[in-house]
Amino acid sequence: MCGIVAIWSSERDSAGYAMKAALSELSHRGPDASNMRWTESGVLLGHTRLAIQDPENGSQPAALDDGYLAFNGEIYNYPELRQELRACGARFHEHGDTEVLARALDQWGDAAFTRLNGDFAFVYEAHGILRLVRDRFGVKPLYYWSDASDLVVASEPKAILAALKHLHPTFTPRLDKDGLLDCTLYGATVAPNSLFQDIRAVRPGTYLQVRRPGSALTFSESRYWDLTHDSTDVCADTLAEEVRRTLIDAVRIRLRSDVGSALMLSGGLDSSVITYIAGEEAATNQTIHRRAYSIGDPAKADDSAGTFISGSDLEFARIVADESGHELIVNTELADDPVGWVRRLAGIRDSVVTIGCEIGQCKLLSQIGERERVILSGEGADEVFLGYFMQTETSRPVDHYYSAKASRLLQLLFRRDFMGSAEAHRRGAAAFRSRTAHLADNIRYDRHNFIHYLQLRFTLPYMLDRLDTMAMAYSVEARVPYLDHRLVELVFNAPVGLRFTANEKQLLRQAFEARYNATVINRKKSVFPYGESNEYLEKLRVEVNNVLGDKSSIVQQVYNTTILRSVFAGSRRFRAVMRIAGRFYLLAFMCQLISLDELGRIHGLRV
Repeated sequence: MCGIVAIWSSERDSAGYAMKAALSELSHRGPDASNMRWTESGVLLGHTRLAIQDPENGSQPAALDDGYLAFNGEIYNYPELRQELRACGARFHEHGDTEVLARALDQWGDAAFTRLNGDFAFVYEAHGILRLVRDRFGVKPLYYWSDASDLVVASEPKAILAALKHLHPTFTPRLDKDGLLDCTLYGATVAPNSLFQDIRAVRPGTYLQVRRPGSALTFSESRYWDLTHDSTDVCADTLAEEVRRTLIDAVRIRLRSDVGSALMLSGGLDSSVITYIAGEEAATNQTIHRRAYSIGDPAKADDSAGTFISGSDLEFARIVADESGHELIVNTELADDPVGWVRRLAGIRDSVVTIGCEIGQCKLLSQIGERERVILSGEGADEVFLGYFMQTETSRPVDHYYSAKASRLLQLLFRRDFMGSAEAHRRGAAAFRSRTAHLADNIRYDRHNFIHYLQLRFTLPYMLDRLDTMAMAYSVEARVPYLDHRLVELVFNAPVGLRFTANEKQLLRQAFEARYNATVINRKKSVFPYGESNEYLEKLRVEVNNVLGDKSSIVQQVYNTTILRSVFAGSRRFRAVMRIAGRFYLLAFMCQLISLDELGRIHGLRV
């Protein structure tokens, strides 16, 4: 895992200063080394390294036959690719995945992308063409800004903003309406949007080609992978066996690391399965640390494990850790300084905080970063195995999956001169249509497949964005076995009756209920722990009220503060609204207001 930067500018001196500033902003992504290199075409590539594979070698930017490469992420099938490339005549001098990727690009060009099993974002220049490439699901981030003559690419928006201070000193960061609307509707921005106007995200499964035929830059986008549906007629037992075999292999190759690996273990189904598999793999893989990290309130560990309450997973985490041979390390600090953590998260994520459990997850990752460099997580299982929408009503017309009612309700939140309800609906609906217009008919007009696709393309980005940015803030590489493309393709093409069942994630449960503890595998879903005490919420309410009264805050330019202050000004009204809206959702909205205020302060963000 690393941080990458690319700058293509005619202002060579300014580009050098801009690169140093950008790399400094990405030092947390790569604390082990920082380098930059000019290409013959005048592209400046930069790289900060977190050494995971072949720590003694693997320096970047790496040389290609006709160019250079800056790479972030991991190619998990690099040993197998190395053997293929050797058969083609390639020679290797190192032992990591960077050299394998470089030789794959030399040998196969753009056709190499689909051969990669990994989480990656990379830029490489060859023959005067700069390519920006992102993995199939967007596990690793990649952003860019451009005008007619300059281009800045980086792993995080903060690095682009730092570079622009040198390339374009008068540049003012501005809030992107579509990006904020994404955050409000989906929890995070969905590519190509970001929260910053003119800073775009490379779409998952695509690559951009950038050329400079004259003084101006030109861009073209190509899609190298997307979900397709080719329904297979398979029985439940056979499918369960294929799911089991594929997930076990996905975990196995994601445990490849020269610096060891550990696990995030909530005690829920998703992380428990991974922990059990890792315990079996530890018999032959001595780099596995056999440590699992969890978070929760021990006082609630004995509560009813079948309910949606904070802390109910902890006892199950202990059971799984014991049965799989892992030491369980528990972070119990859920409720200290929520305001400070929300503001810290805004700076970490370059986005608004939209779900309160981010605080607990970030605290856990800060603890993990003290001992580990690689961690495996269960993120993605709900989207792949339909943990949320297994009982969704599928008789509605497809167009109704973007709700006009939901976007029009935003008129109660936003200032009319910022974004009225009609504009919010128009923007949201247009973005939704553009993101799904390319789909084949058997996805676009099949309601089950369409729901499944929406989970993987609209819900998943939030999960991945928060995991990557929070883990990398503490120099930890987070790996997600459930997003191995072989597993996703297998499940997405399974018969509807085996995917959409009354019991959520039934495919995953059936695959492992006979192999591991059936009580763990078949228990009901619970949520990630988050602060829920009255004291915790009151601290956030007081801060929100302060923000709503601060005339200098960007919140004043975006939200209807008159209505909102009536909600947050006093404890009694606040508690009454909370009984109607629910703690979870009110907590999320308070986090969004505070984090937007913080982004305005950090970056000078304006409307």
